Amino acid sequence: MSEIPEVSSSALVARAGHPLRSLARVTWRCGMALAAVSIVGTACSSSSDATPGSGGSVGSGGSAASPGGSASGGGPGTGGVTGSGAVQTGTGGSTPSGGSGTGGAAGDPGGSTASGGGPPTSGGGGGGGGNGATTGAAGSQTPGTGGSGAGGSRGGGGAGAGGASSDPATFGLSGPSKCAGSPFAICEDFEATAAGALPAGWTKEGTWAIAVSATDKARGSHSLQIQVGVANNQRAFINKTAAQLGPLATKHFGRIFFKLQMPPTKFVHWDFFHGSGPLGGVSNDVRWGFTGTGTFTYLYNVQHTPGGELGNNAPDKLVIDTWTCVEWSLDSTVTGGGESRFWLNGTEVPSLHRTGMQAQIPVFNQFGVGWELFNSTDTPSVAYIDEVVFDAARIGCNN
Repeated sequence: MSEIPEVSSSALVARAGHPLRSLARVTWRCGMALAAVSIVGTACSSSSDATPGSGGSVGSGGSAASPGGSASGGGPGTGGVTGSGAVQTGTGGSTPSGGSGTGGAAGDPGGSTASGGGPPTSGGGGGGGGNGATTGAAGSQTPGTGGSGAGGSRGGGGAGAGGASSDPATFGLSGPSKCAGSPFAICEDFEATAAGALPAGWTKEGTWAIAVSATDKARGSHSLQIQVGVANNQRAFINKTAAQLGPLATKHFGRIFFKLQMPPTKFVHWDFFHGSGPLGGVSNDVRWGFTGTGTFTYLYNVQHTPGGELGNNAPDKLVIDTWTCVEWSLDSTVTGGGESRFWLNGTEVPSLHRTGMQAQIPVFNQFGVGWELFNSTDTPSVAYIDEVVFDAARIGCNN
């Protein structure tokens, strides 16, 4: 099946459990509804002529008067004795400490160079790295401008977010995992799970074999392997529940790497992500996947229970036996039915940007990743999924 044509809301929609040979873009009605101020003190500076025999008067900032000489600011002694003691040195004003650095501006990748503090004796710390669209290299830092004393020290680097690269050479494929120490809400790289087991904190759904494997991987040494079967309406997923999702149930960004091997020759409707929740009196199951025969195009699909479904294909095709990065966002807060977006290897796919009644995104009570099939086909396949990330902001493929 190639690209699905768009039809009106009155068009026939496919029922749950049926092949999506007639899957169309369908509108299904669901009843919605910081400046450092440098203050420098002035020295005492008044003086007067010295009287004979008494030496110079105390001058401001002068040195001790020499015999018969003048004290700083004083007149010469006339037949007098040695001028009286040393003059006082004026006390300078206090020097303020440096202001903190200003954070870097947003950037891609990373924040722009942060400015230092004001011109104090001890310079202000550099600003934090700027936050761009997605997580990347930290924003660069500059020292605060020093006063007459030591220059400012460098500020700590911010966890700058930026750099949503679309160049697979930057994705770090075959390199180490990037989950350790990441700022993301959920980042599962399967590295801590033994081969043959499932990662802690996930719930299995479905009957197909699914387990961590060391056979292939995008990064690190492990990935999730799914034995994709041929029977209608079968699946294998690892899910997170609403209690685990928190705010991500309402709006989230997702990212996975995946690879599919040994595709069938007959028509398939596959999904690799699904999440469900109530909306407008029905339960909506929201999915990212593929449909097609021989070649498979990316798909956004929503199944209503009870009811029918809506779907929308993109022209972009699945590349077999190749690690691919896909990202998406699902936002139920957009008025009228929510908003979906999708990125393939860092580039957005415009035809999968759906809003309102063409999106129909609920507040999820669960979602997860894996593989499922909605029709019978001829050849079993093997799918791998790696570095599963969910967060409140876009993630990128090189992070």
